[in-house]
Amino acid sequence: AAADVVAGCGGQVLGGHSIHCKEPVFGLCVFGFVHPESVWHKAGAKPGDSLMLSKPLGTGVLLSAGDAVGIDTAVQSMRATSRDAAAVLAAGVVPPSAVTDVTGYGLVGHAAEMAQRSQVGFNIDSGKVPLLDGALDAARGGAGTSADAKLRQTPDITLAAGLDPVVAQLLYDPQTSGGLLAAVNDAEVSRLASSGFQQIGVVEAGPAAVVIS
Repeated sequence: AAADVVAGCGGQVLGGHSIHCKEPVFGLCVFGFVHPESVWHKAGAKPGDSLMLSKPLGTGVLLSAGDAVGIDTAVQSMRATSRDAAAVLAAGVVPPSAVTDVTGYGLVGHAAEMAQRSQVGFNIDSGKVPLLDGALDAARGGAGTSADAKLRQTPDITLAAGLDPVVAQLLYDPQTSGGLLAAVNDAEVSRLASSGFQQIGVVEAGPAAVVIS
């Protein structure tokens, strides 16, 4: 199954090794080549850029809740790779200024990393951040992850007064097989939006920090 997915992304599974442990452990290490002029960095976001997200959030909370419907929703999201989203970004007339994936540090953690490396401010509108079906209800029902407390220690994050704490929790929610977060020129926003990306905020002049409204 893994080989099929890797092949669908243009790669091959080669080699491997086995280990003995209590739980099943499985993972892949990726090797490849990319032209230096085609590399996307986490640094480089510019004031005036728009922040675009390719996938909704909520896999961590849905899996923790343990509801069968929610688990199926999370699994379907996790099974979708970011290959198509990356291809859409690469097809733009104006290359993205900065790109990262949204995985174990949650949207807020990875956004903070981009903002710090770019020395700019990120202003994210929580009302525009897409969520997986059932994620908000699961969080309101008390579902959460063991990483939540640690992720909330991410520096240089400002949550607006009155922000729903449950919504904030989902912005910190660690994702498995999350989407791409890209800072892009405004000329690319409409094209990306028509291909499934959601505009969730803007890049502003420093200091390097993330503000969630």
